[in-house]
Amino acid sequence: MLAGWITLSSIVQKGKFATLDQIIGLACRWDCGWYLNIATHGYSVTSPANQPGATNLAFWPAFPYAARLLSTICGLPILISGILLANIAFISCLFFFKRYFTTIGLSNSLAIFSVFLVAFSPHSFIYSVFYGDAFALLGVIGSIYFARSQRWWLSGLFAILATSSRPTGVVLIVFLIINAYERLGWRGLLKPWRDPRPFIPVVLLPAGELSVFLISYIVSGDAFAQAHSRLVGWHVGFEAPWTTIIVNLSQGPESIFWTVGALLLFLSIIPLLRAQLFPEFAYTLFSFVLIFSSTEANGLLRYAVTVPTVFLGITLFLKDRRE
Repeated sequence: MLAGWITLSSIVQKGKFATLDQIIGLACRWDCGWYLNIATHGYSVTSPANQPGATNLAFWPAFPYAARLLSTICGLPILISGILLANIAFISCLFFFKRYFTTIGLSNSLAIFSVFLVAFSPHSFIYSVFYGDAFALLGVIGSIYFARSQRWWLSGLFAILATSSRPTGVVLIVFLIINAYERLGWRGLLKPWRDPRPFIPVVLLPAGELSVFLISYIVSGDAFAQAHSRLVGWHVGFEAPWTTIIVNLSQGPESIFWTVGALLLFLSIIPLLRAQLFPEFAYTLFSFVLIFSSTEANGLLRYAVTVPTVFLGITLFLKDRRE
């Protein structure tokens, strides 16, 4: 948002300060209209005339519902409420990032460096706008941090936030299961009643996803309306990840740029594996499989930087180079 304000003031406005309305306008672009429609009117099966089959059921409910709730309580416009919530969520993410990195053994200086990577990475602006991405990131990093800290109920509650904010939140279950295995071993994994605590977030995580299915069924009679709307309205379905990569690399320069950028970030799994952070490694691997299986080329890099463990991998790589 700060970069957008500076650009708008110095280039577009020719040195004049941007107005408040123009700054707010920066925070409501692209998919903002869909989230705003959900927060204002709720879910529906109505499609725009210029995009048949596209409905707001394609978007997850946690963020727009929270924006509507805050607006009702405080009397603020829904758009302002959502922008405030997104920025509060992102600031909270940075706090949890630092705590998480120090929990797994990084020095304080490296943890602070990682926080700066998150805050100033390309596409980090999406965490300050009227989007659900900040909620999703907060859910994932909060759940991972509390799972590593063995605070299982809090890990589970943040897991619900992750799965009710974006479809990629479900991949978090990979981290949680492997983390439980590291705590309990095979016997504990196969006999969870002996120590059920590490399985609390595993059990709670599907609640967010189930809420999406329930909303879709109530509104449309189709529990999987989200996936169907994406397929019909946006022509986005599932493909083998290698097929997507090959197709994107055979397109124009822009498609190649986004794909190569995402592939470079995917290499962050190597330092995670070398550091024997197996839950983080598996979570990152499955996240990228999902991203490359269901994302158009121009969204690859954006979704790649929403995988929080990418920044841990980058930090570990730079740490190894320095040593």
